[in-house]
Amino acid sequence: MLARVLEHIGKGDTLVVVRIDRLARSLSHLLEVIEILEAKGAFFHSIKDPIDTGSPQGKFTLLLLGAAAEFERALKTDVRDEFLPAEVLDRTGRRKAYDRLPSIVAAIIGADPGITLQAICDRLEAMREGTPRGRSSWQPFSVRMMLERAERPGLLG
Repeated sequence: MLARVLEHIGKGDTLVVVRIDRLARSLSHLLEVIEILEAKGAFFHSIKDPIDTGSPQGKFTLLLLGAAAEFERALKTDVRDEFLPAEVLDRTGRRKAYDRLPSIVAAIIGADPGITLQAICDRLEAMREGTPRGRSSWQPFSVRMMLERAERPGLLG
């Protein structure tokens, strides 16, 4: 099915998926699909992940999420094959959905270090990223508070 989609996709088209893990089996496969799309002048957008290869920060986020997904699969495989104890997967617990926002903002700033708080708000809204309280409209104050919170040791890592 994916092969047929890639065969027919053309310049300016966007391949849309619900989640990144619905597209590719591994990070290398994901990068291969993205390369095919780029060669055809097409884009990729994931609805549940902040990924839109039409922007530099979307490409950056794609690579980060792809690497994290590959790492998680490798850990699960190592646990399944009994190379690692099952407790390894229990150590981190599930992160709340809004915990990824500081990483998204960091990627936006990394792509454009001189960006203003208002421009960050505009990008988050364009990406349809809700605020930590579930609102769709971002305010510069909210971004500043998130950045200050993220600078506390241990929050992002």
